[in-house]
Amino acid sequence: KPNWSVAFECLDNCANPLVVSGLGAGSHFVEIKLLDANWGEICKKEQTVNVSNFNGGNGSNALRFENKRQRLAFDRIYPNPAKYWVTLEVFSKEDQHAVLDFYNQQGQAIHRLELDLKKGRNEVQLDVSEWRSGTYNVIGRGDGLPAYGRFLKVWEE
Repeated sequence: KPNWSVAFECLDNCANPLVVSGLGAGSHFVEIKLLDANWGEICKKEQTVNVSNFNGGNGSNALRFENKRQRLAFDRIYPNPAKYWVTLEVFSKEDQHAVLDFYNQQGQAIHRLELDLKKGRNEVQLDVSEWRSGTYNVIGRGDGLPAYGRFLKVWEE
């Protein structure tokens, strides 16, 4: 609807959930997208929601989405720079299946790692000895929004 107003969840651990207001009561099919700085789609969620009066009878409707943003995070990536192996410390708020995608600076996919994470701190080691020197970005996808990390790979001469 063209009269929707969107207030985004703040990114500094504040407690406000994403709120979309202006929806009339009834059933709505919504699509939520997370976009990167170049308006490229990182991930999306589609669902049907039923809207009723959520604000205690004051006449306005608001749709609230459960906050799953911090279900996965990179605590540390080391050594950085890396020569042969890199260790990723991945924190998960719950047991979950996750995918780690590694990209070079040109945005080309280099490697994909699928793993099952346990709640808490997980240590993942990856052999990067055959990778070219350069900066690599890693995107971790699980139940929540993606986590991002970066490391430098150097070649020993």
